[in-house]
Amino acid sequence: MTEEEFNNLIENCQPHKIFKTNWGTFYPDDFAETLLPNVNELEAKAVKMFDGANLFKNPLPDNNISQSTKNQDLISLVSYSYPKGVEAEMRKGNVNVGENEICTFIEVAIDDKMEIFFKFGQNFKKFLSTYFKDNNIPDISQTIDKKIYKNTIPGFKDAFNNSIAHSNALAFIGKTIGVDLADADKTTLQIKINEITVKTSKSLDNYKTPKEKEHKYLIINFEQLNLPAVNYRLIIYRNKKIIYNQVTLPKVVPVKKDPKKNEDKIPLHQPGKHRLVLDCTENDILELKDNNQILTIRIEATDESKKITFDLETILLKQTLEKAEVDNFVIILDEKNNEIKNFGSEIIERQKIFRGKIPAKVYDKLSDEGKLILNLPIIMTKLGFLHGALCQIHWLEGTKDSLKFHYEFFMSEKRVENIDIKNLKEYFQSIKYVSSDSGSRTTDKDKNLFLYNEKISSAKSALTEFNDVIEKLDKNSDVGDFGNMTTHISEKTIKYNFFQAFTIGSAVGNIDDVGTALGQYSQRCYFHGYAHKDPENGKWLLNIKEVASRFVDSFSFDDDKNSIDSQHLGCWVNNIMHPKLPERFGGIISVCVQNVDYRDLRDILAGNKGKKMEVIIPNSCNDFLIYSNYRTFTDGFVKKNDLLF
Repeated sequence: MTEEEFNNLIENCQPHKIFKTNWGTFYPDDFAETLLPNVNELEAKAVKMFDGANLFKNPLPDNNISQSTKNQDLISLVSYSYPKGVEAEMRKGNVNVGENEICTFIEVAIDDKMEIFFKFGQNFKKFLSTYFKDNNIPDISQTIDKKIYKNTIPGFKDAFNNSIAHSNALAFIGKTIGVDLADADKTTLQIKINEITVKTSKSLDNYKTPKEKEHKYLIINFEQLNLPAVNYRLIIYRNKKIIYNQVTLPKVVPVKKDPKKNEDKIPLHQPGKHRLVLDCTENDILELKDNNQILTIRIEATDESKKITFDLETILLKQTLEKAEVDNFVIILDEKNNEIKNFGSEIIERQKIFRGKIPAKVYDKLSDEGKLILNLPIIMTKLGFLHGALCQIHWLEGTKDSLKFHYEFFMSEKRVENIDIKNLKEYFQSIKYVSSDSGSRTTDKDKNLFLYNEKISSAKSALTEFNDVIEKLDKNSDVGDFGNMTTHISEKTIKYNFFQAFTIGSAVGNIDDVGTALGQYSQRCYFHGYAHKDPENGKWLLNIKEVASRFVDSFSFDDDKNSIDSQHLGCWVNNIMHPKLPERFGGIISVCVQNVDYRDLRDILAGNKGKKMEVIIPNSCNDFLIYSNYRTFTDGFVKKNDLLF
């Protein structure tokens, strides 16, 4: 190479300007980060190349993996190239190579000559020792990485064809040190089953809806060694009788089209760790027929030559089921009432992600109440209060998106069972007027004579809107609908078909999922009717055909500004490993929380106390709306004769 090219390499391979370089030992990545921070880094499965000598132009292919050493674990390869004379040359002896790694140091000179050094991990040295013994060669495995191997840049490039991969890098190492790895790499495909577990997933919803089946999953974690596989076959035996036999085809991952490649080529599973998950909900694979029942799990893999290899493992089903991992879930609805499952494990993982965003110095300064609030999603999940847990983490994450629960969830407390029907029955018994234009028609005790409860500000505003609609009518017409409903906390509840609301639940919440999620909540009522003129006096009348009921609650922590005490939200033991049911009044080790504690946490994390407060997690801790789908009621107690205006 020219002197200018060589000097450019030296300039690019200078050590970090800040990091100290006189360390006693370097881990492989630290060596590159400290002494070669500016060089081009290439990376693929089980191979890294820090190419300071610019030897390679093409990216590393992921699919060329070699298992030539016959080792159960894949050997990781880390390589460095750099010009002679830089500090990396002086410090290469300080690299501490892992037991399952090989480090290669490639030093180039201005005349294109090359010197190569290796540092081998203990696993590769064990392989070499066995290799030398099997081939009647003196064992030099403990000193072989102290040798200098000569080469040239052109000769080196020819060995790799401008692109380094795990397979050709390991083959090059073997050829350089005089060890033939080719025969070892031509072995048949190997499969090794590592773990077989059972997972069950069941809804914790206890309200009166069709029972959700308990989903049972058989999970097989296995390793595929040394060669790609075209497909797998999972075979399950019960006491030597086949009860399941199914080919599992590989998933096709979209890639950029390469005109040089055959698009019809079968996609392959590459070596590595894999998992098969079998849903056993609709069959009897995991049905316990007797206490001594044994299942034999067999995985077969087919390589490109259509050769089949397999591994099998037996399990005592009773013990496996007893150790089954349980992951319960709750259901939320989208706008079209499609069900979306939220698993307890997902809620816990979301809490961990959120907690991980809070610096230790900030967390340490939080109050006991603030630390408890951060842990409530995990505590509630482990107690089985998944609706409450979901609301807690949703509030912390601060998306402001509404949560829509099943209508039946709001009614699942025994003490409020059928209260929606009871409220409507009592309300409609005495309704006579849509509204009153003067106080002379009725007395205070007869307030239910009016369809709209004008003591509710939003209902009174809805009446105003309804009157505007009636004034614009020029002919008899249907009025009201059930789609015009508030679905976001920022929306006003002024909808002209919203006529009444009832308060349900307890202000301090009950010790159950409904109480921890909702506390008190509102039953809102809507109507659909027919407005027509009285032919005798020309006044409008309203005939109610049906009404709808739904439930709404705001998950918010803003007390009335004039209130003396902040709302009490229970006392909890802040222990995620051994959670306990909350108490209404504090104990010795419990922490009591109020609305104000949530506001304080929000101020700290989201910086809501002015510009001087640091924003720890932007947009965190935001209030949101919880609501249900609606239920319609027709005829009988709901259908009403014409109401007067």
